[in-house]
Amino acid sequence: RFFHNCPPWFDLYGNYFTIIHTGRRFFMKTTVKWLKEYVDFDLSPQEIAETLTMAGLEVESLTHLLPDNVVAARVEDVSPHPNADRLSLCSVSDGSGGRKIVCGASNMKAGDAVVLALPGARLPETAAFPEGLTIKKAKIRGCESDGMLCSEAELGLTAAKSDGIMILPGAVAPGTPLADIADLEDTVIEIAVTPNRPDCLSVTGIAREVAAATGGVLKVQNPPPAPVRNESGIRPPVIDNTDACSRYCLALVSGVKVETSPLWLRARLSACGIKPVNNIVDITNLVMLETGQPLHAFDRGKLKAAEDGCVLSVRNAKKGESLLALDSQKYDLSPHDLVIADGAGPVAIAGIMGGEESAVSGETRDVLLEAACFSPPVVRRSSKRLKLSSESSYRFERGVDPAAPPPALARAAELMLSVAGGSSRGMIADVCPEEVRPLEIDVSLEKVWKTLGADFDREETANLLSALGFEVNGSGDPVRVKIPTFRPDVSRPADVAEEIARLFGYDAIEEAEPGFGMLAGCADRRAAAHETMENVFVFAGFSEAVNYGFENPDLLRAFSPDPAVEILNPISRDLSVMRNTMLAGLMKNLKFNLSRQLPAARLFETGKVFFHKGSGQLPREERMFAAVAAGAGDARLWEREGFDFFDMKGLAEKTLATAFNVPEGAAVFESGADKPCFHPGKSARIAIGGETIGNLGEIHPETARAFELEGVVALELNLEKLYALAGEGGRGFSPLPKFPSLRRDVAFVVKKEIEAGSMVSGVRGVSPLVERVWIFDLFEDKSLGDGMKSVGISMVLRSAEKTLTDEDANLVCEKAVKTLGDSFGARVRQ
Repeated sequence: RFFHNCPPWFDLYGNYFTIIHTGRRFFMKTTVKWLKEYVDFDLSPQEIAETLTMAGLEVESLTHLLPDNVVAARVEDVSPHPNADRLSLCSVSDGSGGRKIVCGASNMKAGDAVVLALPGARLPETAAFPEGLTIKKAKIRGCESDGMLCSEAELGLTAAKSDGIMILPGAVAPGTPLADIADLEDTVIEIAVTPNRPDCLSVTGIAREVAAATGGVLKVQNPPPAPVRNESGIRPPVIDNTDACSRYCLALVSGVKVETSPLWLRARLSACGIKPVNNIVDITNLVMLETGQPLHAFDRGKLKAAEDGCVLSVRNAKKGESLLALDSQKYDLSPHDLVIADGAGPVAIAGIMGGEESAVSGETRDVLLEAACFSPPVVRRSSKRLKLSSESSYRFERGVDPAAPPPALARAAELMLSVAGGSSRGMIADVCPEEVRPLEIDVSLEKVWKTLGADFDREETANLLSALGFEVNGSGDPVRVKIPTFRPDVSRPADVAEEIARLFGYDAIEEAEPGFGMLAGCADRRAAAHETMENVFVFAGFSEAVNYGFENPDLLRAFSPDPAVEILNPISRDLSVMRNTMLAGLMKNLKFNLSRQLPAARLFETGKVFFHKGSGQLPREERMFAAVAAGAGDARLWEREGFDFFDMKGLAEKTLATAFNVPEGAAVFESGADKPCFHPGKSARIAIGGETIGNLGEIHPETARAFELEGVVALELNLEKLYALAGEGGRGFSPLPKFPSLRRDVAFVVKKEIEAGSMVSGVRGVSPLVERVWIFDLFEDKSLGDGMKSVGISMVLRSAEKTLTDEDANLVCEKAVKTLGDSFGARVRQ
């Protein structure tokens, strides 16, 4: 979801802007000309967009900054509109003749150079015209208007509301295109930046990607930081919480004149979606966009020193403290909030927003510039609690470069001198408790190349990494790679491999089919069994569900007698224990689906459940599979409307055979599940070799009613036990039979309580000649006797050594009759 009409906010701590971001991505804007100040390239905006997208920075949009048919015009005369008190009738010259323009502004006079949008001009989408505007000749209150005199806001040159039309400075020839006057023609590039790339929340970072992808050279605009020299008389700031603030730097610029920023600066900020405020605040915004380092400007004259003479300190807020912020809202602070404080109290919420009392204004003469590194979790926690976000807080939440504050301060001071005058005292403080050191890791280039499946040259690989700011040292293997401090997302050899592949181009790596040896040696048999098992249920019309591993303890008691593992700091009571069964979550899923007028729901889930292991020990984890079904069946999949015990039993048998290689008949379904959530008369315990591996059957009616459900059929399998029983040997194969088979059918009369499955198991063990056994008929009638039933059993007999005779088959049948008679009291039905 894109939030393009968000309300405006103040940036850290006075940079007024509109933030545009989604749940996972942030939109960073820059312009083509701005990028060219950092790297030379001859690519069109469309080609740059393609290059960045292929490098992993998805370009969302390209917007031409200035429309065509917008020119300079000379005001010849201004007179009142004859039919409207608030309108003026202007006579202007556009170099090719005179035009009459109806205008609602009053800030122009004869002789002024103004901006004229000629008929046919298409003005951009702005706050004034959210859907854009095409200029046409029109009659306004009876007078014809042959164009439109434009304000900076209407041209998209500022995000602020304009009080009047744009007056051009100096002598400008009428008819001159506006783009030629102020060199304002440009293309805005909007890039979706993922959370793991904080370095690309800056023009420098994006330019570095362009340089690396095109083979260009990155030109750094920042002047080298001067050494700390404090001749200002201001004591260095004190950092009380070094875990929350790892670096805090200050610079002093004296004698500035706070006024409106020049057009180039306002236009550049507006193109990037930031509202200009004044030349001091605009410079801090510009440097933040350039370097990715948020800055803040304090009015030095408004700061009060503490008793010990310290002007600023970085500390946690005290209980009861509050701050009147730049958005004119008062925020109650908690001891978890990090603040910047002077001798009188908080003057800023660290990394988020400054206060009104210390803000730069028209009376400001001395500016104290701040650049810092705040802990991402600390800023994120305060931002969420106070419901206050900004571009600065977004950058701090993702992590800023700990080496960036000094050069960012030097760049800001340099720009302030050029647009606001005054003199710079340089950096007066750099409090950094720990030395900033780049991370160094060992990377095997041979392993990287093998992983990527591409043959790289060593020098080519080093050049690719160097273009991104990495330093490669060593001639052997592995090599030592120094990670730049602005890349916190790179910390492992795998991350370095990804950088190489990304720059080389995934599409440039040749496709190759894996060999059979790799398939045989690397196949994960557990993963293959897992996929086969899920496919059985997907093809039967089931959908996969994914639930939390946390659950409500009251809910779990109805499904499992085992005590649940409690969580020390639960989110809520409904999520206060670890689940010991997945059936509870699936039942909630069933209720959710069926309560929304769905005729049926078929769901399965694979995950872990947790059991107590002992005092002081971590819980035992077991991987389980569970499936539930309720409601009318799909006629395309099932012959009946409902889904019953035998349908689920068939899926369970197919799963055991195909996914875990369980031989036919090895899995025994014994009456009565061993969990209270199952119906005692319509459920079964599944066992293999005497080991219980799961339960199957209808959910107990009382349990189902708690979810407003009925007729729910469920299956639960212990995958850990199945993996152990199946082993890692894979599926076995036997040769095709050489000799034909014989089939014999025998009907037995037994008591009703005798399980047919037990009779099948008994027949299967009477002779090695028995290949398959199944039930072909179940029959009950008074003629059989009270409490009796008929069970018809089919046998397929085959020998691997000869063709069986009728005599051989009859011997097997006689053994089967005797075995069932001795074990179950069965007699052959006549």
